[in-house]
Parts: sequence; structure tokens; C-alpha cells
Amino acid sequence: MSPSSSRLFRRRIASLLVVALTACGGGTPAIPDGHGPDPVDAPSAADARPDAPAGPIAASGHAYVAMFLGGILSYAIDPATGALQALPGQTIDAGDQLYAIAADPGGAFVYAVALNAAEVRGYRTQADGSLVPVSDTPPATGDMPTNLTVDPEGRFVFVGHAGEAAIRVYRIDPATGVLTALPAATTATGASFIAVEPGGRFVYASSVEGIRGYALDDATGALTEIEGSPFGATKVFSGAIMIHPGGKFLYNTGGNLNGFAIDPESGALTALPGSPFAADVHGDPSALNLAIAPDGATLFATTNPVDQTFLAYRVDATTGALTAFTGSPFAAGSAPYSIAVDRSGRVAYVGSDNGSIAAFAIDPDAGTAAPVSGSPFAASGLQPEIVITPTI
Repeated sequence: MSPSSSRLFRRRIASLLVVALTACGGGTPAIPDGHGPDPVDAPSAADARPDAPAGPIAASGHAYVAMFLGGILSYAIDPATGALQALPGQTIDAGDQLYAIAADPGGAFVYAVALNAAEVRGYRTQADGSLVPVSDTPPATGDMPTNLTVDPEGRFVFVGHAGEAAIRVYRIDPATGVLTALPAATTATGASFIAVEPGGRFVYASSVEGIRGYALDDATGALTEIEGSPFGATKVFSGAIMIHPGGKFLYNTGGNLNGFAIDPESGALTALPGSPFAADVHGDPSALNLAIAPDGATLFATTNPVDQTFLAYRVDATTGALTAFTGSPFAAGSAPYSIAVDRSGRVAYVGSDNGSIAAFAIDPDAGTAAPVSGSPFAASGLQPEIVITPTI
């Protein structure tokens, strides 16, 4: 087992001990290797700032949460408040070791990787928010799949692994959502997180070696490493990747909050002036702890399990520079693991390793983030990752 895989399982075992001891009334102990959070109460509605935005703030839709050992949970989003309402009886694949979740651009299909089964699962979303498997025989992945992404045009699913030095590519049937494995895997050591730039021309994967960049053949799905790759080798240690909707900038949470400019011709990355924008920003190597609003105006990241906060920034669409919200960092509740932002850019959701989802109303103009009434919302399992889709 590789060192990164060993660390991954140590964290999983420690997290399971936390849940078991808490259930037995033992509270939330410190995790022996120092990664565990201090016990802090989750923020309540009473903590809401008086300048929080009023009236409808969220876009209608559904949130799907993949949990390690908890399956995929389905929630309806209240457009008036951003609150989450769990859909009864809609947990699917409970007990599986689900590590990542993503949706196609139209929200018709949701995909997740199951580490224990070494499979990539596909589901069709229904109008009521439920999920229906697209196939009884999900395609196999390599050893220990821990992350995946869907390209912005909904053509391919890319899967990275902790136990195999490869990125595997699958073609999406646009009518059924069924995946077909493409012949050749691309060699990529420890691809912790994968992202595709909005034009669908370049694919990026973080690892302990930095960020590798690839040119994507849109006909075959083949990946060809671009000149100069990997990038940011002295700054990046795995971590999430998000690409600005304008396609000009890439951000990463591999130890720091890193920012890069994307060369539109070659796909090469160059560090942005002022990067890194924050230090000690990290989580599990493949944790989805970074989010950008669909309009590209704001960016959010959880810091680390000890600080238990999240960062909020305005994004300069011309330079890619980040300017922190006035009150940032904001209290995120205990054990923050992942973050997502709704389609309006006005609600951020923080997935907690304690089995809950905290929601925050975002006011980009005032630079505030206030807990949504009823937050945090119950979930189950560990390592939650969140994807948000429109109402179909």
C-alpha cells in the first residue's frame, strides 16, 4: 500500500472510532494522529448575522450527498431559504464506501465511485429527487477509486485512484447515462482530484507531484500530457481543483489555497500573483473542499479539520485575484470535510465528518455568511461530498 493510501485508511479508521465513541456517549475524542477536530458545536440559526440576505436566496433543485458507508442521500432545496429537506426513503447504496460524486451539466445523471466495489455508479435523477441506477452492471474502475469528474459537455467521466497510477475514462451515453469504459488508461501517479476546463480541451489532476495537465481528444477521450507538466510542484500537495467558469483560472487546496492562470493555447499553468492566497488549506487528498459559484464571482474553501472554518472570497474575473470577505474565515461547525455552493451562488453547504450538512446564506455584496435556519441538517456516514442539480 502506498504512503498516501496508508494515510487515507488511517483517517478512515480514526473517523469510524469517532462515530462509534460518540454514539456510545463518549463525546468526540481527539484522533490519535492529530488530524481530529476539537469538539465544537455546529453554528445555529441564532448565530445568524443581522445583515444576512432576506427573501428568496437559493435556486430550486436537489442536493445529493455521497457518504463513506452512508450511501447517497437526497435532499430538496428550499428556494426561499436554502434549507435542505431530506427526501424520505431516498438513500441509495447505503453501506458502500462512496468517495466522490458528480453530475452531468444538465443534472440528468449523477455518478459516484465505490471504493470497496471498485466501480463507478451511474444514476438517473427523477423529478421528485430520487435516483434510479442506469445499469445493473456498473463498469469496473482500477484499484481504490477515490475521485471522479464529468466533463462540462457531458461526454466523459474521468476517475482517479489511490491504489493505481492511472486516470480511467468512460464515455457517457447521452440518452441513458450508461457508461462505457474507453480502452486505454492514462498513467498518472496518485491522481487525487481531477477537473476539466470549461471548453473541454484540457484535463488537470492533482497529486503529490503537483498538478498534471493533459490535452483531451474530444473524439476518443484520450489524454496527452502537455509540455511543462506537472505544474506547481513546490506548492501543490494533492487537494481539490476548481476551474473558474471563464476558463482562465485554476484553484487548488493542496496544502495552500493556490491559484494559477491557464494558457488558452497550451493549457500550461502559471502561478497567479499573490498565490497562495491562504496557507494551511487542506483535507483528505481527494476531498471536495473547494467550490466556485456558477457565475464565477465567489470562491469558497474549507480550511482544515482543526481550524473548523471556511474561507470566502470575491474573484476578480480579469486577474483571478481573490479578495477575502470581510468576516472570512467563518465558523463551519465541527469536522468540516467538503463544501459546495448552490446554483444561485447565494448558499454554501459544508459537509461535516460528524454526519451533518451546514448551510450558510451568502451575501457577496456585504461579504457575509450567515447560518440558514435549521442548519445543520442531519446526514449519516462519513466524508460527505455534495453535488447540486437543477429541478428536472
